[in-house]
Amino acid sequence: MTVFAQKLKKVREESALSQKAFAEKLGIGPVSMNRLEKGNQSPDVHVLVGLRTLFGVDLNWLLNDNAAPESAIKPSIPVYDASQLNLPEDQRQRSTVLDIPAVEGDYAYRVKDEAMLPQVRQGDFVVVQQHQPVLGDLLLCLTETGLVQVRRLSRVNNQMVLAADNPIYDQIVPAENRTVLGKILRVVRTFEV
Repeated sequence: MTVFAQKLKKVREESALSQKAFAEKLGIGPVSMNRLEKGNQSPDVHVLVGLRTLFGVDLNWLLNDNAAPESAIKPSIPVYDASQLNLPEDQRQRSTVLDIPAVEGDYAYRVKDEAMLPQVRQGDFVVVQQHQPVLGDLLLCLTETGLVQVRRLSRVNNQMVLAADNPIYDQIVPAENRTVLGKILRVVRTFEV
């Protein structure tokens, strides 16, 4: 059995799928899947792309004989929109995920405004974790009307407030007037090429 075959089997087992179900997801026949796992067949580009896109497999790990991470499948976190964040946590539907290596977080949110420029831009993903906020933290907040905002926890006149970094957004609100959804751990910026 080749190293690739061993790693492929590990990926399939971690995904908790039978050979047949795994093959169907990849768009190959069960015989080809069996040959791949036994090392009797080499993967084609279609299989490699499927492993990356469908299962989040790190292809460098898969094709490199020396690489051995703890898990073949990269962790992913759900991406919620404002409507999902207005629901109780146990009722949120996981429809989209964001694959970010070496990041722990409860969920991600795509920013809709430019209140936190230059650090956070419209279209950026913020990775959020439920955490007790401290002064200076970037927080994901929910307004009374259901609007989701990114704001910084600050102190003004001995009062804790949520403020925007962008001076165009001069609204400063007392922290108790917003529901804090969590602390922002990381900002992920996407670029079109």
